[in-house]
Amino acid sequence: MRITSSMMHNTHAMLHRRTHGMWNNGMPARSEEELSTLLRSAANFVFHAGPRATSLRNTLNAIPDIVARQNAVSNDTDVVRVRSCTGRAIPETKVNVIQLALTQRNEGVALPADETAFEAGTFNFEIEMDGETHTISFTTTEPLTNRAFQQRMAAAINQSPVALNATVTNGENGTSHLNLETATTGAGNDNQPRFSIQDVQGNAVAATEIDTITRGGQNALFTINDDEEPRSSASNNVTLPGSIEVTLAGTGEATIAGRREAAVADLAIRQMVDDINAFLEIARTNQGDNRSRALLRDIQNQLRRGGPALQQIGITMNNNGMLTVNAARLREATENGTAERILGTNNDRPSAFVTNLRRTSDSVARNPLHHINQRVPRTPGFNAALSAVANPAAIAQQVQPSPFDVYFEEDPWGNLWNAQQ
Repeated sequence: MRITSSMMHNTHAMLHRRTHGMWNNGMPARSEEELSTLLRSAANFVFHAGPRATSLRNTLNAIPDIVARQNAVSNDTDVVRVRSCTGRAIPETKVNVIQLALTQRNEGVALPADETAFEAGTFNFEIEMDGETHTISFTTTEPLTNRAFQQRMAAAINQSPVALNATVTNGENGTSHLNLETATTGAGNDNQPRFSIQDVQGNAVAATEIDTITRGGQNALFTINDDEEPRSSASNNVTLPGSIEVTLAGTGEATIAGRREAAVADLAIRQMVDDINAFLEIARTNQGDNRSRALLRDIQNQLRRGGPALQQIGITMNNNGMLTVNAARLREATENGTAERILGTNNDRPSAFVTNLRRTSDSVARNPLHHINQRVPRTPGFNAALSAVANPAAIAQQVQPSPFDVYFEEDPWGNLWNAQQ
């Protein structure tokens, strides 16, 4: 919110009228200096306490989940690698990998690479894969060497919609051969080959012998915890209980368990401490009025009540009433679960400390005036200042712009009032 010089002048005049008029019955008249002090005090409270309270409330809303958050980790990444899992109370899971999922691979015969062996012509062949038949065709206009023919055949397969990868590799003694491999792992239906290939026109398949299966496709087989029967998966990427996404990387046994995100929890708790200290500071810097003193006492009483628990995670209050953090103690607490026990949830309910402080910060964030008015006796002059500052729009409607408005409109409330103090 911004303030103009006209609004300040009119607010000041309104306070003067109220304190010398309707509230002067049986009470001492307010001096100009007192009015200015009240106005500055009111502005400081309304326009600084609210944002500080909002920041603290937002941090406290996030803290219970952050301190409880875990990452799933594997004790043997050569067997099982965790791809993704972040949550709370990740279950310990034992995985025994019996076999990995594999692709089907066909390898053609090794032919003298530079020998011209194929005359010009048209070549058609069919590939049957996963229940679908694909016809592939290519034409040569001149005689080709074995390697050139293998490359033309590989290109025709790779340009087709069939999910195969075709390559030509060099062998020993100047030979080359054509290779085919399925793009995905897994066995075929009823454990049959994933694909087969045969000539329709010409002898492309027969001459290259690419119909020779050198490795059949297979599913992964693995057990989880106390499984009696192995589980089967066409892919090595599987999901374990607790929505733990893993990749089976090798045969053997591995254990997946949750590990707390200590570094993230550290940052969140430090932010909470910074927000609490900022909240305390705005109350401390304005102790000339009853409301700021009441707010300060309210927060400090909550901190004292939570003190024994906070000390367990390395948070203590210094002689100035501000919080400090012991880094080593905090890291230990976030790693061993103490921070989760103190700042986390129990049966989905936040701890008493978080609940009470969040309630206070939320109340101040929503309406600084209402929160404090519930806790201290009313002070007429200060109430007038708060009412004026809390509704500057109503004041602005009663005044005309001032030549100095540009200066004031470019300055936030905080800088303006701090500069005047």
